[in-house]
Amino acid sequence: MLAYVDSGNEGTYEDVLARASNLFAPAGMRLVPPTAEIQAEGRFKMRPEKERTISFRITEEEWSAIEKRAATVRESPHQWARSAMLEKLHGNDELTRGERFLFHHIVRAQYLLTYGFQMLADDSLTSEDWRKLCVNAKPKVSEVAESALARLAERSARRP
Repeated sequence: MLAYVDSGNEGTYEDVLARASNLFAPAGMRLVPPTAEIQAEGRFKMRPEKERTISFRITEEEWSAIEKRAATVRESPHQWARSAMLEKLHGNDELTRGERFLFHHIVRAQYLLTYGFQMLADDSLTSEDWRKLCVNAKPKVSEVAESALARLAERSARRP
């Protein structure tokens, strides 16, 4: 069996070689030196040990959907799933496309209700004014929604 010490390891070449030799020798493995260009860099990084595995079953339809999503970001399905899980774990509160769509519609409804009721209370709401408010709401809502999401992200970042 062969093991390859590459630039994914950390320390000087000699340090990595000594540690790796101690690990692989009992198993009857020998080390293959890295290419000259990797060795010329002078330092090698050890990858953090990944001791645990998560495994679960999915349907063929789910696998196909994962393959398509992974292909759009040029990752393997396994790497895409790992990235998605770690993103969720590390609290990336980014909204999905569907959630963002619904959020914008809720904000638009809130915007129209707030200004519509205010105009009714002021007794200044006409059908022409309402049409203008509805037309102006679409571009305004994106600005308001993004501002609200930024405030939410800021508050979430301050939480321990």
